[in-house]
Amino acid sequence: MNLNKMTASILDEMISPSKIPGVKFDLSVGVPDEESLPSAELLISVQNVLKKDYRSALIYAGVNGFVGLRLWIANKANQISDNKFNEENVSLVSGSAHGLDNIARTFLDFNDVVIISSPTYNGAIRTFKACNAEIIDINSDDQGMDIVQLQLKIDQCKKEKKNIKLLYLVSDYNNPTGESYSLERKKEIVKLCYENNILIIDDRAYAEISFEDLVSFPLIADINHSCVIELGTFSKTIATGLRVAWILADESIIKKLNMMRFDNGGSNLIQRTIHNFVDSPVYPDHLLRLKSIYKIKRDIVSDALQKYCLNNVEFNSPQGGFYHWVKISSNISNDVIKDRALNKGVAINSGSVYYSNNDNKEHLRIVYSKLDQQQLEKAIKLLSECFY
Repeated sequence: MNLNKMTASILDEMISPSKIPGVKFDLSVGVPDEESLPSAELLISVQNVLKKDYRSALIYAGVNGFVGLRLWIANKANQISDNKFNEENVSLVSGSAHGLDNIARTFLDFNDVVIISSPTYNGAIRTFKACNAEIIDINSDDQGMDIVQLQLKIDQCKKEKKNIKLLYLVSDYNNPTGESYSLERKKEIVKLCYENNILIIDDRAYAEISFEDLVSFPLIADINHSCVIELGTFSKTIATGLRVAWILADESIIKKLNMMRFDNGGSNLIQRTIHNFVDSPVYPDHLLRLKSIYKIKRDIVSDALQKYCLNNVEFNSPQGGFYHWVKISSNISNDVIKDRALNKGVAINSGSVYYSNNDNKEHLRIVYSKLDQQQLEKAIKLLSECFY
């Protein structure tokens, strides 16, 4: 990894706010509500696994992971797709960051081009920079990545003989904006990438956290799905500490990814425990509870922004996920607001880290998933004092 390409501002964002003295309210880290963590359910599941066959659970599961969980993921995808996936289309990885790194190191050569939907997850930006890729930002509208701009950039790269290898996006409840792609835009992007031999990474970390009970259309369900790599995770719906995520893709892609894996696979015991949990009757109820918790928190932040910050910010209430994307109406930069908030004990991320060139001075990302309801209200009230 070339550390010279990792700017100081991005590295600063990686420091846990809990380690910064004086931080009382953390609006910066997108992690689940601690009260929602299913500890009792997981305890039952791990006991079930060990009682059933502890010998099999305590040995290597193979590079792709436990077959039962892989098959569960494939069958779930088949429920909303005419495509037929099986366990050979799934590779279990140690968190989505590991999956993203595996994909990038497999397919990227020096100075290959990666197209990203802008703004986007800063961890993806770091990963692609570490692989010495050229990153091209494509702006988004309320339907998703700008398809006209995308076509122009593809044509431009062809003329300049640049090799576009990957396109990265979060198609449902984007980090940081909370917005989702329309069905039409999803299909347009898949068609365009399929025709131009570009692999799409569809990061679906937040797809299950929908507040309107909408069934989203994953890009992997498209007829041209052979150009799509789906990246999913249990970190947002179960627990971050389990470090289990998955890659769902064409079998030929999975085989290539395996050639660049050197970890001998993840934890067999944890993968089996997760499978026991998600395959049980209690898991759907757990998801419903999660959605209710985060919808209430979303509403608290939306109401607090209206109450305390109405003349200073613009925002749309997200329909899922963990984040509010707030535009500052005044002439104060987001870095100034961030520093003022930190002095008041509130940690928040400025919008600049979600762009490959850090070129954003007018947005803030507010995380509503972590703090409790009273803390969220207090944090937004303190944040409102930073605009003056």
